[in-house]
Amino acid sequence: MILLETLKKLIEEVLNMNSETAKATRLTYYATQIELGWITLERVPKRYRDDVAKLIEANQGLDNE
Repeated sequence: MILLETLKKLIEEVLNMNSETAKATRLTYYATQIELGWITLERVPKRYRDDVAKLIEANQGLDNE
């Protein structure tokens, strides 16, 4: 239970950041969840969907090499 609470706090901190690093972290966070099958792209906030889709697409290109 402590791990879950810690993860929730970390996620809240990341989602509240306003820097480019925070945006990259958010995109990676959503892309990872999609690749693990935990969520779909439709569950990603609209403002991040295009960037997350591009990130996933780029990663799939790397996996094929």
